[in-house]
Amino acid sequence: MFSILEYKKFYNSSLEHIFDDKKGVFISDIKLSKNSIFGFNSSKNLVIIFPSNIYRTNVGIQNVCMLSQPTEYTSVIDNSCKVFGCPLIYFSNSIEEQYEMLMHINDLLESDDYVNQINRFLNVIETFNLGNKKFSSSGFFSEVCVVLNLINNYPSITNHWISTRNEAFDIKSSENNPDIEIKSTLNPDIREHKISINQIQSFKKIKNAEIASVICFKDPSGISCKDICKILLSKLNKNDLGYQRVFNIIISFENIAEFTNDLFDMNKTRKTIRFLKPDFSSLVLEPQPIWLRRGILTIDFDRLNNFGSNVINEY
Repeated sequence: MFSILEYKKFYNSSLEHIFDDKKGVFISDIKLSKNSIFGFNSSKNLVIIFPSNIYRTNVGIQNVCMLSQPTEYTSVIDNSCKVFGCPLIYFSNSIEEQYEMLMHINDLLESDDYVNQINRFLNVIETFNLGNKKFSSSGFFSEVCVVLNLINNYPSITNHWISTRNEAFDIKSSENNPDIEIKSTLNPDIREHKISINQIQSFKKIKNAEIASVICFKDPSGISCKDICKILLSKLNKNDLGYQRVFNIIISFENIAEFTNDLFDMNKTRKTIRFLKPDFSSLVLEPQPIWLRRGILTIDFDRLNNFGSNVINEY
C-alpha cells in the first residue's frame, strides 16, 4: 500500500483543483483492494467508492462517516470518465485520520467476506453512536486508563472491554483476568461511587469479580478521550478484536463534543487506580424483597469490606 506521505501529496494536489461539478470527485491513481477507488469531493471530504454490490442500506453517522446508495460520479481528472459505485464519505479534516480510515477500509476489503465486513463495521459505529447519548467523558477516560494500566500484564484485555449499559461489568472475564467493574469520581478527597442493586447481586454471585476505583483529574493542558483512545490503539495489533473496537469508538464518538473537548491528566489519573474484590455479604438481598426492583447505592470504596485483589496493576 501507499505511505501517508504519498497520501499527503495527493491531498495537496487536490487543493489546487477547481471543481466545475460540485458532485465531482478528484480521484487518486492509486486503488484500494477490490478495485475500489478514493478521492476528494468539492468539500475536501474523503470519498471511498466501493463496488455497487456492497450496498445494503444507507448506514453510518450523518456528517461523520456515511455510506450511501450507488451513485454515478464524474472523475475530474477526465470529465468523460464516469465512475459508478457505492460512496462512503468520511468527514474528518485530519489527514492522519483520513489515512487511518483508508488503511482500515483496505484491510476489510482484503477479506473474502468484505461486503459483510464493511457493512458490519458501519453498523457497529452507527450502533455505538445511538447507544451513547449520555456520554460521560470522565467515566470513559477512566475506563481507558484502567485498560492501559492492565494491558502490559493482560495483553488481550481490550478484547474483553465491554463498556455498554447492558453488561454487569465493564471488562468481562477471560482465562487471564476476572470480571472488572470500573467506577470513577472527580472528587480527589473521597472515593465515593454509585453502584446498582443489580451490580451488587452480580458481585455476590461472581466471587472473583473486582472493582477498579479511579479518581479522574481534569486538566486544561491534558488530553481528550479521543487522544487516549489513539494511545491505546497504538498498543494493539490491527487484527485484534480490541483494535477494531477502539477504532470504531473513535469514529462513532466523533460528533460528541465531550469526547474531543474535555481534557484530563492521564498520568495522574492512572496513578490513582486501585482494585479490590468487594464483600457485600452484609447486605442481605437474598431472597430479594418482592418490592425491590432496582436502585442505586453510594459506596465509600475505602471503607468497603473486601477480599483484597488478584489483579496486577501497572501503577
